[in-house]
Amino acid sequence: MPNTQPFEHMIEGPQGRLNLSEQPEGSKAPVLFVHSDGGNLHHWEQIRARLADRPTAAFDRRGHGKSDPPKSESFAVADAASDITAAADALGWDRYFLVGHSGGALTAFAYASQEPDRLLGLVLVDPPPDPRILPPGMLDEQLQKLNSPAYAKTLEEYYRGIAGDDRMVSDRVLKDIKTAPKETVIGTLEAMSRFNPSDFLAYEGPALSIIQPQYDVDGALHRIGRFGHVGIDGAGHWIHLGAPDRFLDVLEEFLADHEPVAQNRAGEQQRPSTGTAD
Repeated sequence: MPNTQPFEHMIEGPQGRLNLSEQPEGSKAPVLFVHSDGGNLHHWEQIRARLADRPTAAFDRRGHGKSDPPKSESFAVADAASDITAAADALGWDRYFLVGHSGGALTAFAYASQEPDRLLGLVLVDPPPDPRILPPGMLDEQLQKLNSPAYAKTLEEYYRGIAGDDRMVSDRVLKDIKTAPKETVIGTLEAMSRFNPSDFLAYEGPALSIIQPQYDVDGALHRIGRFGHVGIDGAGHWIHLGAPDRFLDVLEEFLADHEPVAQNRAGEQQRPSTGTAD
């Protein structure tokens, strides 16, 4: 019986080493997961364990977890998208599904525009909206607090405020954000404040946003990109941690709807046996 336990190893990224977790077994098309700002690849473990019929991978984003901080000190979304390329190349994946959460969803959104032909489908999980729809000065005020002695208090208040009512989820999220370097936390927030989704609209393939229902608003990425969305309520911002069963139902339906179909030598349609490149 094949070993479906993921294993971690370091790969070379464009701005330093990246910690990559891969589970290469499975007959269906592969899925690459991108975590939130201040998070790490372990946020996807529960979801990945239940997708044992397909190869999966996740990596610590630059400056997060065990990955190196970027040599350029840039967390800009367009720059960080190159780390996804590095991960997919290291895995040997030609085409695959990409799933990104929060700030990682912005990186995935940018990557999809840069390399649209590599994606079988794009899933964004509660991505931030176009920053231009946010209250004026909100992000600047947050950055000022993070650059002040109120850094720790600001993290506590903000992340508990968006994590939802499940104390186990909020405790886990806060523990992870507290281990992230301050430069990473501030750098990713600055990158989000400069993000312009209109710069990244080249991807026209299958896409879906899984969001909290209250964020179906003008300026939401699914409205800007003109693709579908599904709302999951009562789970907080980390939907895949707070409501994993409902999240997985939505994700698996999307994957099944867009699973590639190959042709055998007789011209009959069949599902591919691997998602890796030759």
